[in-house]
Amino acid sequence: MKNNIILLISCSLSLVFLSCNKNTQRSENGTVRDKLWLWGHIEGSHNGRWNLPSGDEGSQITIADACNYMDIKNCIVVEFEGKPEPGTEATYAAQLSDCKRVGWSAVGANSPHSVISDHLEPVRTILKLSDEFPNINEVMFDDFFTADKPRVTLNQLIEMRDLLHERENPLDMWVVVYDFNLEKFLKDDYLQYFDVLNFWTWESENLEALEANLVKLRSRVPGKRIVLGCYMYDYGIGKPIPVTRMAAQCQLGLRLLNEGVIEGMVFLASCICDLNIDAVEWTREWITHVGNYNVGEIDLEEVALWSEQAIGKYNK
Repeated sequence: MKNNIILLISCSLSLVFLSCNKNTQRSENGTVRDKLWLWGHIEGSHNGRWNLPSGDEGSQITIADACNYMDIKNCIVVEFEGKPEPGTEATYAAQLSDCKRVGWSAVGANSPHSVISDHLEPVRTILKLSDEFPNINEVMFDDFFTADKPRVTLNQLIEMRDLLHERENPLDMWVVVYDFNLEKFLKDDYLQYFDVLNFWTWESENLEALEANLVKLRSRVPGKRIVLGCYMYDYGIGKPIPVTRMAAQCQLGLRLLNEGVIEGMVFLASCICDLNIDAVEWTREWITHVGNYNVGEIDLEEVALWSEQAIGKYNK
């Protein structure tokens, strides 16, 4: 009897762990491509930074052209150093009218110490854009936990959430969480107000710990939806990410997507898609290969074999 009770408790704990490690809104419908996103900055945003080329040799590709080049149907437009400039948002949104789903940043990629003078202004802008462009239905909070204080206060965040959620069709709130946030800066009391956690590994050498880190994140906020962030360049050290490492990241993401642990993948960034970077070009091929798979019917072994062969031409 005692052994039976121990076995029952052990099985129950295992089931709890497995269910907590998955998204609460898993969907097996649709294709892999339906679950992929491109992180969008306006053209040239990264030129001359992180050892990327500048001037005539720098990137010139627009967000919309990058989406077409990568064959990604969902896009998140993130403000970088004040661009898109206020008042020009509709111009960029119109260029993305062919995208199925579009996100827009309420908190952009600025210095973590940037002062947000009016926290509701970007929310009102996004709501207005969403009224004009129905494919805008996600709101991104970038670089939110990269200093001792989050970019807005908790009360301000709740006010922003109320505006975004009081609509008949609420807009989802996404927040960037870095792997280093598991040790510093992350505020659990804030996380409950976000709908989606967008998890990124800042330096590619730490991707070996990715799955374990996702378990850690899930244990802190059970039931939250998670979207995996995939760098196509190692911004943490300012160097290209090895194709083998990029492939491993994508293969893991594909498995986690199939298992329902994550609900999507975001590739960063649009403004490096025309620089002939090996990891970008390999990812483009990978999307072509896996994009039409049904999420619930992914042949992981077949994709792994294809990946091994596709990597070969980049390692010559």
